[in-house]
Amino acid sequence: MSTRLLRFVLPLALLLPIAPVDAAGPLQPRPALMPGAPTLMLDGVVAGSVQDVHFPFASSDVVSVTTGTSYFVKKHIGNIKYEDVSMLVGSDVSRPMLDWMSGTIIMNYQRKNGALTIDGRQHEFFNALVTEIGFPALESGGSNKGFLSVKFAPEYTRVTKASSKFKNVASPPTSFSTSSFLVEIDGLATGKIVRVDAFTIKQTATTDELGDARDYLKEPGKLEFPNLALYVAPGDATGFTEWHEDFVIKGNCDESNEKSGRIVLRNESSKDAVEIKLFNVGIFGMDEVMVGNKKLRRIDLYVERMELGPAGGLEGAGAPTAPTKPGKVARRPGGGGGGADLPKRIVGKRKPLPGKPNFGKVPKM
Repeated sequence: MSTRLLRFVLPLALLLPIAPVDAAGPLQPRPALMPGAPTLMLDGVVAGSVQDVHFPFASSDVVSVTTGTSYFVKKHIGNIKYEDVSMLVGSDVSRPMLDWMSGTIIMNYQRKNGALTIDGRQHEFFNALVTEIGFPALESGGSNKGFLSVKFAPEYTRVTKASSKFKNVASPPTSFSTSSFLVEIDGLATGKIVRVDAFTIKQTATTDELGDARDYLKEPGKLEFPNLALYVAPGDATGFTEWHEDFVIKGNCDESNEKSGRIVLRNESSKDAVEIKLFNVGIFGMDEVMVGNKKLRRIDLYVERMELGPAGGLEGAGAPTAPTKPGKVARRPGGGGGGADLPKRIVGKRKPLPGKPNFGKVPKM
């Protein structure tokens, strides 16, 4: 190439925009969503395979403090936080996992320690309480696969090197068949129900953050059962229409007119797998809706209480199980008490906020 041509080309090249090496922009933090089929351990027992695990790492808020006449804002971290761990379990859910879930909704709370091996690291959680159990939407003739979504709130978590003794199972959990299900409600013809909306049972976990500790014990709070939405063809809604007339319009809505029932989820082979028993069910609304290209009658029901267990494995209806105190908190080294040894709790003094007044002792009156 001649010198004259280079003098023309080089300045022109310098003016052209340079494409970035990574068109997606700056590196983004790696999400904590871990696909695959890790194995869940609960209190040292294999509790089956799970999928779509979201195991957040510990985090903290950033506290900004303005001091004096400085133009710079002083920053430090606040209390450490451990977010809820979530995952999906299938129709082959293990008995330890099912017992943990079912115990929560009858107020027989159990704190669990456990671990999951993800990407070569062992994610451990301690003194966890179940906070959410979600059930998939069910629809006759549908083809979607369904799973139970589970969330639990750990007191604290740790990430360590995976143990060679702990190996994940190769197969993912087996899904539920969302097109094959059973709904029964006392005194009503329910064989023509074609759809049940997804619903979620929620249990709050409260934390007392007073004191100098950085890891705080979580206590079970309010337990909330959802309303249900069932769908039938308008011509198959006679029993529900009569109940609505008596219960809502005429006002015969005391406890003696509430009903009991159950929903049975089935596996991919259409065999009964999990049963949700329903207690103190009342109707509070109906509406004509379009679902796809079908006109259906939506039946809105409230439910005061639910129980969960293997299909056919629940004992008969009765008074709710008396609330129990959560299971014994696991013991840390040197902490005394029963239970297994756990990693030592992190304890540290909080940074005092600058300029905080010191009132000293309050005089006795």
